[in-house]
Amino acid sequence: MLSHEVERNLAVLRELDGAVRQTNVEIWSTAADDLWAENWLKDRNTAPDRPLIVFGPFAGNNALKKWPLQNFAQLGQWLANNSGGHIVIVGGRGDQDQAQEICKEIGAKASNAASQCSLPQTISLLKRCSLYIGVDSGPMHLASAVGVPVIALFGPSCPHRFQPWTPKKQVLWTQLACSPCKAQDHADCCTVCIFAQPYCIQSITVEEVQEAVKKAGFLNHSFFLPASRQHSC
Repeated sequence: MLSHEVERNLAVLRELDGAVRQTNVEIWSTAADDLWAENWLKDRNTAPDRPLIVFGPFAGNNALKKWPLQNFAQLGQWLANNSGGHIVIVGGRGDQDQAQEICKEIGAKASNAASQCSLPQTISLLKRCSLYIGVDSGPMHLASAVGVPVIALFGPSCPHRFQPWTPKKQVLWTQLACSPCKAQDHADCCTVCIFAQPYCIQSITVEEVQEAVKKAGFLNHSFFLPASRQHSC
């Protein structure tokens, strides 16, 4: 059975007679970063008593990991209408224009943070959110590290090895005959698909993600508001 990368690294430490006292992931932000996040959200009129949902649609240069942007837009419209929450799109350099397209489709209840914040500032934003939905990428792991419930959308990469390291997760993955993307199938593993399109990620439907949101209890008002949201903005 495939092991998670965290478990593999911990096994190395144990082999070297290292003592593993805890296995949870920790990550921190500074007071200055937290203040930036509070002001950024305040400038966008996000209500402190309503949930903040963060989308992570981007995976760097790996197009095979991307869920269709129109799906994120449709999901965002549904969440905005049914949860009363505000959606924030995170991403890196080069993602700003596509993030803005998603925000435009969702409407006034969406804000674009792609390429507008540093890594520590992104962590501060994630600390204030109630739910994270995104593809296999760095922000997904940051969200799990700060304790946010994560809905992770996997395609060519292996969720057994790279899924969020948190109990607060749901992983959506369509396992095909070639899944996870196998190096023996083609030389450009996980960068060039053997099919006309990456069906592994694109076959995940908006309705499946909506069901994951419901399963998390998010629409039943059992979502949590982080303390940083309760006392800020």
